[in-house]
Amino acid sequence: MSMIMNHDITALMGQRIMQRNSLAMKRSLEKLSSGLRTKIADVDNTAGLAISETMRARLFGTEKAIYNTQDGISMIQTASGALDRTQNMLRRMRELTVQAANDVLTQQDRSYIQTEINEIRDEITMVGTSTQFNRKHILSGDQAVLWSSTDSRVRAIVKGGLRSIDDYGQKYAVDGNYRISVQTDAGKAQVQKTDIFHIKHDDVLTDENINDALGVRDVYVSGDVPAGSYTVKLTEGDAQSPVVTGAFGLDGRVSDVFSINASGSLDVNASVLFEVRDVRTEYATDEDGEEFFTGGSVTLKATANILTQEGAARSVTMDNIILEFDGSEGSTKTLSGLFGGDEVSITLDDIFSVNEGARFAVNFSAQDAADNAIGLDITGRYDSTAPDQLTGKTSLHYVLDGNRTGNAALNFRNFYVNSTTGAVTSGTITLETDGRFKPAASGGVLNTDEETILADFTASYVGKVADGNTKLRDIDKFWDVDGIFILDQPKELTLTQGDGTQAKVVLYADDTLNDAARKLNDAIATGLGQSKYVDDATKFATYVDGETLGFESVGGTIVLRSVLTGTNGEITLSGNEDLLKALSLNTIQAAKETEYTVTVRDAHDDSLMARNVHITGNRLVGVIHQNIDVELDPMMGLKAAWNESKKNFDLIETAKDGWDEVILHLADNTTIFQTGTSEGEDVMIGIGDMRAHALGLDGVNVMSHDSAARSISLIDDAIDSVSMQQARLGSAQNRLEHHLNNLASETESLTEANSRIRDVDYMSEVLEFAKNRILMDSNTAMLAQTNQIQQTTILSLLR
Repeated sequence: MSMIMNHDITALMGQRIMQRNSLAMKRSLEKLSSGLRTKIADVDNTAGLAISETMRARLFGTEKAIYNTQDGISMIQTASGALDRTQNMLRRMRELTVQAANDVLTQQDRSYIQTEINEIRDEITMVGTSTQFNRKHILSGDQAVLWSSTDSRVRAIVKGGLRSIDDYGQKYAVDGNYRISVQTDAGKAQVQKTDIFHIKHDDVLTDENINDALGVRDVYVSGDVPAGSYTVKLTEGDAQSPVVTGAFGLDGRVSDVFSINASGSLDVNASVLFEVRDVRTEYATDEDGEEFFTGGSVTLKATANILTQEGAARSVTMDNIILEFDGSEGSTKTLSGLFGGDEVSITLDDIFSVNEGARFAVNFSAQDAADNAIGLDITGRYDSTAPDQLTGKTSLHYVLDGNRTGNAALNFRNFYVNSTTGAVTSGTITLETDGRFKPAASGGVLNTDEETILADFTASYVGKVADGNTKLRDIDKFWDVDGIFILDQPKELTLTQGDGTQAKVVLYADDTLNDAARKLNDAIATGLGQSKYVDDATKFATYVDGETLGFESVGGTIVLRSVLTGTNGEITLSGNEDLLKALSLNTIQAAKETEYTVTVRDAHDDSLMARNVHITGNRLVGVIHQNIDVELDPMMGLKAAWNESKKNFDLIETAKDGWDEVILHLADNTTIFQTGTSEGEDVMIGIGDMRAHALGLDGVNVMSHDSAARSISLIDDAIDSVSMQQARLGSAQNRLEHHLNNLASETESLTEANSRIRDVDYMSEVLEFAKNRILMDSNTAMLAQTNQIQQTTILSLLR
């Protein structure tokens, strides 16, 4: 054996073995400390490391997919909870609609039900609008489809997303731009008419015009003023001769039978009724046996309605005015019992033309005019259509003291004699004035040098068809069977349009029929929004003054018109039951749906998708996509023009060549849950628009039996739509829950497989560690022995 000194080969061998054992012990210690069998730069199991990293990437992705799936389930549960509430509200709405279809209810009862239905409908829309998940509105349709159109008259109703799967499993969306061409066949809009309104009271004035600038505050009548048109005119204060205003029972004119005179000293105005109480004639027989007239007398009664020049009024009666007649002339009597002096006299001119029971009325104006005297003429043209009415016209003249007429109620009470029946009436025309009603010379505003109309009006009669200026308090229909005026307190009417839009009207006792028609017109035009379809927004409701043409052929009625065709445009009134009975609306033109012919093309390549699809109503259902309905404006392609001869709106086509076009833009926005770790491993769900309009609930109207019955079907359709959406959500949730279980199982399997590759076996590794530790101890000891042996051998040789 050779012996060397510079290189200790034995020691080097011991060091090499010791380093190897040290490295093995370090690895065992690292595995025991980390619990991992395979790690980066593990030279012992590089293939296992690669497999493990692949597994770990999928495992981490799977964990996130589980979170995604759980979030998706939470989102679906949020939507399902909101739809549960919607279903509850729909069931309540249906219950109310069934109740309202029963005709034992009054219109007021139905209005209460409609109010609750409206609130439920608003809450359904609120639920659809406000339901959110992570600030996403999930029931408004936006999480399925985004849309816009070139015409606000066309809108998309979203029922779900546009994404689909083809026969090869590829996912695609049919979003894009679609040209929708619409041809319109106009339907009909509803026209309704009220009952015929008649005057209920005497002394009703219409068509009043008051010259307030001359100090006239009001004009009204009382008693039995004959029906007709009257004018009160300011004239000069000149005296006029007595005027006979009416006569009955005389053979000839009054002036041929009696001479009536007023002297210049008469200082009052008067309307005097003369009644013949007795006519006596005496005859004798001559020698030839023939009778001849020897004399006679007429007994009169005179009643005077006196009006002083100061405006004071009184009534005076004078009996037993006996006028004798000797065959050639009659006697004259002064009417001192009426006027207090001999200013007025009456002479009998012809006894043979007087019949017992005859009557005649005479109007006197003051002859002795005061300073600053003013004259008033009241002219009237009688309404010959009134029962037991006067015919022709009358003209009465009064002279008043202009210094005392201001701030007074001037009562012009006159007698009227029916020349046909002999009936006598007495009526008062009252002119209320203020302090300005004086001649200009007395500090007032009256110019007596000019004839000026102070007031004009029409006096009606009970039972006459009312004109537009008649107040509701004077209309027969607005009084109930117990004689109670139904508008003692203002009453509200609600107009409900077929599409659910509402407007309100308040009627007052002093409203005229024209006022009522104007309020109804404004409610339809503005409240119901129909003014945008017409050029003249004053024709939706009109009061018919007299008989004309078309739908206004019946006078005394209010005609209500809609321009929206079909049930969407039907207008129903609700409110106080007595008020609705007073109006008694009936339909004189029933609504008819507009029919549309629709063609759909791709807006970019002009490829045909659907041709000449005929629809009734205004929804194109499922033509572009099964989850998209297209809602057309009820007046699309039409405009309303007033037809004067028909007294109604004509619906005229406005589209060029008969077709109206609009482009609808659709963009898929389907909600997608990434439920896997790779591309394409997802679940999609398109939640449609669950608000009231999209569900068709705007048309729920219970204000009549027919509309309530139709509304039941509308609500049933809405319930079906919500149920379908719930079924889709439930199916998606079930799928996600199954998928969640699968992900959990996959995670478990991957974790187990990865553990086998990556995790350390503590039992075997502890044994390995112990072995390596023993080897290390042995190596240390052996290395020490080697060094000792070499050193001892070399030193022994040197000795």
